[in-house]
Amino acid sequence: MKSFGKLASVVSILGVLLLAAGAGSVPALAKDSDGYRVYKHRSDDLRLRLAVKGHRVQLASLKSHSTCTGDRKSGWGIYFHEAPFKIKKGGLFGFKDTDDFGQSIHTELRARIHKRTISGWFIDTYSSADQITGDWTRCWTGESYVRPKVKFKAHLVR
Repeated sequence: MKSFGKLASVVSILGVLLLAAGAGSVPALAKDSDGYRVYKHRSDDLRLRLAVKGHRVQLASLKSHSTCTGDRKSGWGIYFHEAPFKIKKGGLFGFKDTDDFGQSIHTELRARIHKRTISGWFIDTYSSADQITGDWTRCWTGESYVRPKVKFKAHLVR
């Protein structure tokens, strides 16, 4: 009878440990301490981290690798967008920024949330002409200046 009691306690301890380990991998618990679901994407051209809570998406971080011609150096650019995006019907969200103070800047991100993945595209182009020499500087993220669209899929990480 004593061996049965020991066996029952070992089985119950193992059961509790297995339940605790399984509970950590449940998708409903995939949130950070503030209740945001965090999605990440990493590729050669784009590093993206999005935080989703309710009907809002925050751009936690966005870095893109730009290729440039002219005087400007190619390299990584960091973007900031303070206001959270509101998720529209069908899970669509995004932003668009332009500027024209003697230069042309077009930055756009559009994405759709579907189950455990956020998929979309990112565009970033820049062009400017030197007032004295007339030389053009062009920068873009993606295949070429003609097709600067970078497609991405960000996966739920926590």
